[in-house]
Amino acid sequence: MLFKFVIPLVVDFLALASICLVFKLNIILFFILLGLLIGILRLCNTSFYRRLAIFAFLFGSIGEWLCCRVNLWVYANPTWQGLPVWLPLIWPILMLSFWQLSLIVDKLFQNHLRIALLMQAVGWLLIVVYSIFCFLNIDKAIASVYLIFSLGFLIWGRSRQFLLYFLISAIGGAFGEIICMRFDVWYYTHPFFLKLGIPLSLPLAWGLSAVTIALLAGGNKKPVSLNS
Repeated sequence: MLFKFVIPLVVDFLALASICLVFKLNIILFFILLGLLIGILRLCNTSFYRRLAIFAFLFGSIGEWLCCRVNLWVYANPTWQGLPVWLPLIWPILMLSFWQLSLIVDKLFQNHLRIALLMQAVGWLLIVVYSIFCFLNIDKAIASVYLIFSLGFLIWGRSRQFLLYFLISAIGGAFGEIICMRFDVWYYTHPFFLKLGIPLSLPLAWGLSAVTIALLAGGNKKPVSLNS
């Protein structure tokens, strides 16, 4: 179990370090991330993980392109249309590793029902309070988009598995972005937290994106174990 927990953390660390240190060399970084993606797919060689990777690649690429077109954030070393060539690869890497982490954490709580129920209650409370605060303080057009994805989360992704996936993606994605921006890989044009350089809704965006991708890949259709 410990070995399975460490693997996605190592993959995430290598991806983050590579982006921060090699982002000015787009082609080299592309092949580094390609190697990491191939590696994690070999370890998670199932139909669900392959679907998750494909939807993450597509959803992440299209979402990033749209957001850059409306100038929500700017990459320091773009290749085409404001995006670096390696960007589509980081999405499946992170979505696969975050999903694997959520499965492992979920498995740890299976024999501790009371702790699991308390964790779910606290998790949902945090999400609801934070989401309401975001909706009241961000642009209404962006809030409406988040609301649509939130409905999908509430209708089809209410399991403990998806709650954990949301939280891990929200925290992990936002933390990774803060580190990358310290190395000037990109910047947000209208940050809410000026010292961190991030918008208020960044964790929400990561969590909802991850849940949406997993739903599109069929993660809610049947229980997905560590080996499926």
